[in-house]
Amino acid sequence: MTTVCVLVPVLGRPHRAAPTAETVRGSDSRASVLFLCSPGDTDQIAAARATGESVIVVPWTNGPGDYARKMNLGYSTARARHEWVFLGADDIFFHPGWFDACLREHVRAAYACVVGTNDLGNQRTMRGHHSTHTLVHRGYLDCGTIDEDGKILHEGYSHNYVDDEFIQTAQARRTYAHAHDALVEHLHPNWRKGSDDATYQLGMQRFQDDRILYERRRALWEPLWRRRG
Repeated sequence: MTTVCVLVPVLGRPHRAAPTAETVRGSDSRASVLFLCSPGDTDQIAAARATGESVIVVPWTNGPGDYARKMNLGYSTARARHEWVFLGADDIFFHPGWFDACLREHVRAAYACVVGTNDLGNQRTMRGHHSTHTLVHRGYLDCGTIDEDGKILHEGYSHNYVDDEFIQTAQARRTYAHAHDALVEHLHPNWRKGSDDATYQLGMQRFQDDRILYERRRALWEPLWRRRG
């Protein structure tokens, strides 16, 4: 049976662990969760373990680049057991049928390795130009990032623009497809679907630095677009 592991990097939101596990399990019987916790985040670790889902406490303290580092570790771990890995979060709601919608698009798009979803908030995701939460085939690790093997996300960003580089690199490689009917709703305060908190604020602290890094790194994958013909 084709299975999917939903990666959920977490920090300081123990109250979101149970609802996250419930929405994943309730959306598809083939889906499971891997929580990625920071050391010392005691309440969060306990809440994640209480769900009965898998938990990894990463061996580094929280800091810039934590999101990408957790996702890279989680992806490398999950791909050993699952054909598909989903880059998730603890502020999303999975609508029934999302996984089948992604698999249909995967086949339709010549077996694309990276399949984006519709988060019902970000205009770019609703138009199919971008994805904030994405299904990734385990074989995509062979591609690496645009300039580093053994990882799928660049760890140089503090938090922002990680998904921009990831999606645009996959698009330039011609292995991205967008499943418009795969609804993975982002319950973010930007869309008035959640409340702001310290974790959101921490992620925004170095936004401008991340933007500058992204603009500099775009030169690495943009030549692939020009060679697409």
